Formats: sequence, C-alpha cells, structure tokens
Amino acid sequence: MSTDRTEREPWNGLDRFLFRRRMGRIREFVPRDCVLLDVGCGYHFELLKHFRNRLRAGYGADLQVPDLQVPDLQVPPIELFRLDLGHDDFPLPEGSVDVVTFLAVIEHLDDPGPVLGEIRRVLMPRGTLLLTTPTPPAQPILASLCHTGLLRNRDALDHKILYTRARLAAVLENSGLRLVEHRYFQFGLNQFGRAEKIGKP
Repeated sequence: MSTDRTEREPWNGLDRFLFRRRMGRIREFVPRDCVLLDVGCGYHFELLKHFRNRLRAGYGADLQVPDLQVPDLQVPPIELFRLDLGHDDFPLPEGSVDVVTFLAVIEHLDDPGPVLGEIRRVLMPRGTLLLTTPTPPAQPILASLCHTGLLRNRDALDHKILYTRARLAAVLENSGLRLVEHRYFQFGLNQFGRAEKIGKP
C-alpha cells in the first residue's frame, strides 16, 4: 500500500488489547483448514501467527514485510508478499482464497477500489471478506492517544478516509462486494463488516 505500515516497534499494552479485540471479532468467520490472505498484514504478520493453527495456508501482503524464513511457521505454510496495495496485484490465482482479512487498513487508502477489486478476484465464489475500520467519531480519540504515546502504533495519524456504514457499503458494492453483516464495537468507535462476492462489478 502507499503508506509505510512496518510496525517494527513492539506494541504496548493498549495496542495489544485492540489487536485482541479485532481477533475476537473475526474468529467465528475463520474456519479451520481455510486459505487466508491478510491484506495489510504488517511487518510482524501478527494475525497470521494468531490463526496459524486454523489455516491450511496463509498469505500476507503489505508494503514492507520480512523475508520469511521461520521454520516453525512453515506448517501451515505462510508466504508474505511485498506489495503496494494501491497499485500491485496479488500474486495469487483467481478464486484461490477462502477468507480475506482487511483490518484497520481501508481507512489508509486514498482509493480503495484497486485493492478491493483484487480482493474480489482472489476470493472463492463463497469466500468472505472481513474488515474493520474506525468510525468518524473515533479519529480525534485515536489521534490523541497517538500524540500522548498511549498508542505506540501511530497509524491513526495517517487515516485518509473515515467510513460511515453507508459509505463502506457503497465502496464495497462498487467493487463487486456486498456488505452482508455490519456491527459496531468498542463503544461505537470501531466497526466490523463481512462482505461476499456479487455479480461482475
């Protein structure tokens, strides 16, 4: 993607709390023995490591990722792709992925259309896109937490677009994806969406 999301510094307690909340939100939609692509996986690809015991294969894509040579993560196989999410295609065949996770990423993109189109392409016909994104009221709170150092992950300072439910549904539909489930969490400051493929965009 166009922003640098390396996250090389260790998270603090609040970062990890927010991460665990996101994982809890999506766990029921990550079936065992699935092929999962985490778009915007971050340098440490924490989601893939978190769910690795449930996966048949895992892929991660982000602007900067390490060269993965970690023996204990080879079963199931995990492969990382160094890509600009705003411009590069995923090196995966059409219809090859069961689940795509897209957590706290869409708000960093000036134009999410290209990456959503690629997500739709690689999803299986009954595949699922899982995403989270802050609601507009969350932005001043997140920015304040970053400035005070309570959040070490400073991605909130690089948000490009803040989504209402209606805007999120519209941008997904423009890329051939239908928002089939939507929930607010963290006191309405964050939102979860589950989307599926529809007809040709």
